[in-house]
Amino acid sequence: MTKSTSSLAKLEGWLVDKYSSTPYVQALAGFAVGAVSTAAGADPILAGIAGTTLILIDAGFRDMARKRQEILFDELAKGEQYLSEEIIKKEEFIQAFILIHRGAIRTRRIEKIQRFARILLTGIQSDNLESDDLEEFINILDGLSNRELKLLKLLKKWEDRFPLQVTTENHKLQYQFPKYWNDFETEAENQLGIKATDLPAKLASTTRTGLYNTSLGPIYGLQPGQGLLTPRFSEFIRWIDNETLIENKK
Repeated sequence: MTKSTSSLAKLEGWLVDKYSSTPYVQALAGFAVGAVSTAAGADPILAGIAGTTLILIDAGFRDMARKRQEILFDELAKGEQYLSEEIIKKEEFIQAFILIHRGAIRTRRIEKIQRFARILLTGIQSDNLESDDLEEFINILDGLSNRELKLLKLLKKWEDRFPLQVTTENHKLQYQFPKYWNDFETEAENQLGIKATDLPAKLASTTRTGLYNTSLGPIYGLQPGQGLLTPRFSEFIRWIDNETLIENKK
């Protein structure tokens, strides 16, 4: 064993030991650390060809994974009361955990890693481990960039501040789209660096998630390139920014 791999083994052991006061999280950490170590193990044939370079890449990957795992397990430990032996043995839980762990390893964003943990805890808390929502929300979060999520949350702020106005005229519903779009464009550029000319395309790209809709424009009086968040966005936010879980941290 090289010095670098010996040091990593100690760090990985420390990561598991860290959660000794939260045994179910510790069990998950042990499982995940073992999975990453196995996945990162150098192929004997490649090792013979690449030698030290491959070993260094292996060590770098495992160190990166350990740091991201720690963020994930710290967040899960805050919801330890929702975990039990019965829960963590369920096939639905194991499948969901594998998905959030994969998502956490693939992102360097701390908030995103924490949100993966909240999706899992919300699924347990609301008895929805078997629901399609859980898997779909994991996939949506995995596919959204940090800036895309911030953009949709910014739009949500403006929609809440200026809701659609509905009136009746000649026995027909009339929708008056609020005139906040210019202010929204300005804020999107100032806060997120998205120019007004690029905003329609950036928003349109998020329609793949089902959280944003441009097809209702003519009904609501929207201009080309404008759209509205769908009701599913609020449900998505409830899962990833679960207020109950956040309160329990305090």
